[in-house]
Amino acid sequence: RPLSTREGLPTNAVFGYLNIVKKHLDAIKPDFAVAAFDMHAPTFRHKFDADYKATRKPMPDDLKKQMPYLRRATEALGLAIVEKEGYEADDILGTLSRLAEDSGIGAVLVTGDRDSYQLVSDKTTLILAGTNKDERITPAVIFEKFNLLPRQMIDVKALAGDTSDNIPGVRGIGEKTALKLIQENQSLDGVYEHPETLAVGPSAKEKIIAGKESAYKSRYLAEICRNVPDIGAVDAFPYRGIDEEKMRALLCELEFSRLLRVFHLDEAKETSAKEESAPLQGTIFDAPPPAEVSIEDKDAITCHGDGAMLTFDKNDFYLLEKGVPYRLVGDVETFLRGASPVVCDYKAYLHFFYLKFGDITGVKAAFDLLLASYVVHSQENAGSLSRLALIYLKEATPPDAEDQVPYRLCLMDRLFPVLQKALEEDGCLALYRDIELPLAYVLAKMELCGFQVSRAGLEAYGATLQEEMQKVEEKIYEFAGEKFLIHSPKQLGHILFEKLHLPPGKKTKTGYATDAETLGKLRAISPIVDLVLQYRALSKLYSTYVLGMLSQIDENGRIHTIFHQRQTATGRLSSAEPNLQNIPVRTALGREMRKFFTAKDPSFTLIDADYSQIELRLVADISGDETLRRYFCEGKDIHTQTAAEIFHVPQSEVTSEMRKSAKAVNFGIIYGIGEYSLSQDLGIPMRFAKEYIERYFTLFPNVKSYMDNIKKEAHEKGFVQTLFGRRRYIPELKGPKKNLIAFGERVAMNAPIQGTAADIIKLAMVRVDQRLEKEHLKARLVLQVHDELILEAPKEEAEYAARLLSEEMENAVSLSVPLVAEAHSGFTWYDAK
Repeated sequence: RPLSTREGLPTNAVFGYLNIVKKHLDAIKPDFAVAAFDMHAPTFRHKFDADYKATRKPMPDDLKKQMPYLRRATEALGLAIVEKEGYEADDILGTLSRLAEDSGIGAVLVTGDRDSYQLVSDKTTLILAGTNKDERITPAVIFEKFNLLPRQMIDVKALAGDTSDNIPGVRGIGEKTALKLIQENQSLDGVYEHPETLAVGPSAKEKIIAGKESAYKSRYLAEICRNVPDIGAVDAFPYRGIDEEKMRALLCELEFSRLLRVFHLDEAKETSAKEESAPLQGTIFDAPPPAEVSIEDKDAITCHGDGAMLTFDKNDFYLLEKGVPYRLVGDVETFLRGASPVVCDYKAYLHFFYLKFGDITGVKAAFDLLLASYVVHSQENAGSLSRLALIYLKEATPPDAEDQVPYRLCLMDRLFPVLQKALEEDGCLALYRDIELPLAYVLAKMELCGFQVSRAGLEAYGATLQEEMQKVEEKIYEFAGEKFLIHSPKQLGHILFEKLHLPPGKKTKTGYATDAETLGKLRAISPIVDLVLQYRALSKLYSTYVLGMLSQIDENGRIHTIFHQRQTATGRLSSAEPNLQNIPVRTALGREMRKFFTAKDPSFTLIDADYSQIELRLVADISGDETLRRYFCEGKDIHTQTAAEIFHVPQSEVTSEMRKSAKAVNFGIIYGIGEYSLSQDLGIPMRFAKEYIERYFTLFPNVKSYMDNIKKEAHEKGFVQTLFGRRRYIPELKGPKKNLIAFGERVAMNAPIQGTAADIIKLAMVRVDQRLEKEHLKARLVLQVHDELILEAPKEEAEYAARLLSEEMENAVSLSVPLVAEAHSGFTWYDAK
């Protein structure tokens, strides 16, 4: 898959190369080792035939950029690089394997090229490196596969040719016939000794006779040269082993943190930092433990904590002052409440502060290193100082370094200016400062607050689900004619496809596919399929949500979800332990779950508001389409209006099915939906789906222009961005496969819309919380679910808090179309929704 550094340097080829070569070096443990490289100069084959490899596409730019790093990787691996002008890498392998054989040394060739079959002998083994598995090729394997000796494979290619190398062979003769001819006649010379007697049809015989010159020309091109001059003896290339210094430098430069562990290069006892760049003298292990400093000692702490590096362990807070680490003692709470330090994970700092002092109101941070890194490159998801050091300082850190406070503070001090500069250079400082950093404070408050849940209600609901599951289970057994494990794909596959003879779809390694998509296509054939899907839905509700959430309720009856702020590439928040953003709402039974999320007691109420069609409104704003903008500004039902235009009927005649189709088109366009996917979603022929999409773009031409332009921009820049400057890098656009590029283009179309929606809801959360604090209200945010916010408020504040929530959501940003967020209240989430 596409990989790149933060600066955009592609690295996937180097990553794959290092993994593959290390695996084989570890397995083979060679005495001598060489990597053969092609050169850009023409070879003797090109001089013999100008058409040789003429149809080959040039090396992709992304691979070309990696070639110098592949050479560095080879040297770091301890391999000698051998190349020779006028010859190919295969010729070098052939020559070295012959020299090894002549010296009585066994050779192993690792390659992905089947042309090397011809080099296999009793002393030379070929390892054919594949994507999923490797194949060990010996003379016995070749004989078993082809009933031929290795050298006879050259003659097969002479007859069959090779389209990848543009070797013509004999026109009209395929590999199957070529194999048969060499098996029966032993060699190309044998084939042409008496061609009129060959055991093939008249037409093939004519082609073989006419193609003699081409066959011998092809043989010359197909044969690997085993006499490349001036290569040297095999013992001139002893295997030197990994050059740890070169390898560490390369892996750090290319940000391969996993490979540092694979190569055991994260176990060093010193950092690779230059001595003059480290605030602490000597290595981190020689640094003295942090001195105690009382916060009353104003001479010791001159900065009063503003902009100073701050970290903590399980007991204490530590500050870096003028390059010296201190453990804070005294009235630490008062000191930190008045400080704005630089931290690594502001939310974690707030949780620790709460653990120590019981309240985080007004606790600030000037900078969060991890959050800054996420804003600069959301797909990197750097979760530790060690990872930040690798990406931004190009340094590897020992595995236990982060456990040492002096080193941690030192590293933070060096990372801070680098990340600050990266935010400024990428134009996302405002996004970080105004949205992400203050949001961490809001999320910490929400996590600590939690959401009230009725344990009794949830338990009763679980009992109902179990009853329903049992009823559905019995019906399934009736149709199946026997009992079986419904959750077992193997047993379910046997019942559906072998006993009931339903048409099977794709097969997996373990048997028939029984995933939701496969079963969904069989719903109309047998009622058992629908029952199985029902059973799965009920089972998930019970196990994942009922049992899962019951285990998470605290002694006060509240659930404390964790909001992951740095996890998604789109900028959206995610929820975990438990995931409250993923509670099923499409079914009546799933929606019942919301009845058990309540206000803290009857004197409180929940207030729920969500943005109405925010992504479609953003399409209107960003694309500049006047028609779409007008519909929203006039308050029209966008789906009904679109349906009327697409189906050429008055609005009064738009049916629910028409509106449903228009809704699928409206939202599908945001995700770059194609005619096939739309036809599947709506259950209509592709020609109708194509018409719907064409009519949509006729109605909203600027939306089409936006989609085309944003794809073009993404290809040029390698990223797209939201209205707030959040970047989404799309390395898939440089991928070698069409499906990867198509995926990248869909991301390019959707990311600015979805990402801007995420930015807006985050900004709304910050403003709602700031206003609640400023006005000293008891109302507080308890949950965010995509475009929806929920407040818990005393009943006497409810009306005002609802108005405040709607106002801040609707005025979070000024667009060319109105944002609409209507608030509703109720004791349960179900009622408030």
